Amino acid sequence: MSTPTVEEQLDLANQRAALEEVLSASPCFAIYGWDFILTFPGEYKAMWKAERWTPVRLSFFFNRYWGLLTFVLAMCLLWLEFTPKMCNKFHILEPAATTILFLNCEFLLGTRVWVMWNRRKWIAYFFGIFAIAGTAVQVLSFAEDDTLRLLPGLRGCISIRGRDHYIWIYWVPLLLYDTTATIFMLVSAR
Repeated sequence: MSTPTVEEQLDLANQRAALEEVLSASPCFAIYGWDFILTFPGEYKAMWKAERWTPVRLSFFFNRYWGLLTFVLAMCLLWLEFTPKMCNKFHILEPAATTILFLNCEFLLGTRVWVMWNRRKWIAYFFGIFAIAGTAVQVLSFAEDDTLRLLPGLRGCISIRGRDHYIWIYWVPLLLYDTTATIFMLVSAR
């Protein structure tokens, strides 16, 4: 029996990481579904029965139901069987849908900060530009992913990335935005 090459070892490590991703996603999906069911009565009273349609209310509904759609899409990509051709077509949908959802969440957070800072225009511009720039970085990070393949023994369309830096590039803009918004809220609260 020969010793596996470095490339074969990396391939096995990537396959294991993909399997861990699938297994760790299942409890997350269960929690999301349970939360959705538990909070719907409050949502109905506060949001569905409200008289006026505002941008924030529209954003809430978009966030809530686009999130549900993204959740269903992620479930399908993880658990349904795909041909390689189908997988190459559809694997980009989940990060794209998630990025749109994140942009909407950042809009809501930025709106909160803007209101806490007495609706100063520079705050709206700052957080608006910050959110758009962060979204651009996210889109570039997953658009660069060209290492998609189906793993033997696993169902679903799971992207194996040869470069781990995409993870940092994707999440850092969100973390910076949220940290900056938190600092701004703490400063305005004192």
